[in-house]
Amino acid sequence: MIINLNENINSSLQVGDMLYYVILSNELPLSEASVDPILIGKVLNINGNSIETEETAAAPNAGDFLMFVKNNKVNTSGLKGYYAKARLELQTESAGKLFSVSAEVSESSK
Repeated sequence: MIINLNENINSSLQVGDMLYYVILSNELPLSEASVDPILIGKVLNINGNSIETEETAAAPNAGDFLMFVKNNKVNTSGLKGYYAKARLELQTESAGKLFSVSAEVSESSK
């Protein structure tokens, strides 16, 4: 299935992402809609303002809200690896205090 859009495609959309849509209602804003997203399928190709997906019976209509989900095994957030080095500097003349430093880290070889 090929979906042509009039707007620019979100730059985060990648081949392999799962594409969904929600049927919008004129009566309710998206934040209040109680509709479950409908799976369109896996993104196979992105060309300009067109998205090619796996063939499916679910087809969005003009005006429906499109969204996508990334593969969480490939696109994780946080640092990856075995070690990290950080250098923190204060760029002012006055003294400062550091109250907290944190990081979200996951091993990359597991």
